[in-house]
Amino acid sequence: PAENVFCTLRRDTTGSLMRRAPGRAGRRVAPRARRAASLAMVAGSGLIGTCALILGFSGGVALSAIAGGIVGALADSLLGAVLQERRRCAACGSLTERRLHNCRAVAVSTARVGGIAGFDNDWVNLTSTTIGAFVAAVFYGGGV
Repeated sequence: PAENVFCTLRRDTTGSLMRRAPGRAGRRVAPRARRAASLAMVAGSGLIGTCALILGFSGGVALSAIAGGIVGALADSLLGAVLQERRRCAACGSLTERRLHNCRAVAVSTARVGGIAGFDNDWVNLTSTTIGAFVAAVFYGGGV
């Protein structure tokens, strides 16, 4: 159902908001903060499942939304860490996902240092959301 896809999308937004503390743009995020973001993604899935119950959806819908959200969150973390394209700024050396880095008065080119070329955060989000929605559909209906 559509609420399962919504749950997988919600967990990504929750995690992104946790990682974007004011004044932290472009800086490395401590492992503790990354764990907190992962926990927030799981909690976001639980929140959507709970809301589904409150709104009168069946327990099966709620559980499938939670399962899809958690699997989608794990897929997002794994794909982002392993496959997402990583780039390094030629001027300041920071890691980024952008082709141009604004560390100086003008944008500076970056070089790919890892991941799959072109597999950016948008592809990570699309892939992990699809995986989460597939798991939710299988969990809910026993098939796709």
